[in-house]
Amino acid sequence: KEVVASGFSQVKKAVGKGGLMGSVLNQFGEIDLAEVLKDMWTHETKDLERTYFIRTLQGIAQQKGVRMTFLSGDVSCAGAGLVHDPSHPSDHKTMYQIITSPIVAQPSQNYILKLLHNQKSLY
Repeated sequence: KEVVASGFSQVKKAVGKGGLMGSVLNQFGEIDLAEVLKDMWTHETKDLERTYFIRTLQGIAQQKGVRMTFLSGDVSCAGAGLVHDPSHPSDHKTMYQIITSPIVAQPSQNYILKLLHNQKSLY
């Protein structure tokens, strides 16, 4: 078992960050895209947490008569998003999201940015 694990680690190092797949793998030898997608709040593992958080903030927005805006980051790119009900674009459920990039982080690969940009999910 240890010999197989050791051999697999050597293969990962050979084709990993500095090797054949240098632009696809992160420093741990895993696919960068998988890490980025797991971090997104639209990932299926965050469904319950996201729904609870959004509904709680929408309730506060309605009670207080304020607009909620999310300031988030750590996806190695900047962007903006909108959570809203298309049939009621100005109600308390409308929330904006501003996404910032970490200053010292290397930008994501172009194919990742295109994937994220072209994803038009509605929740």
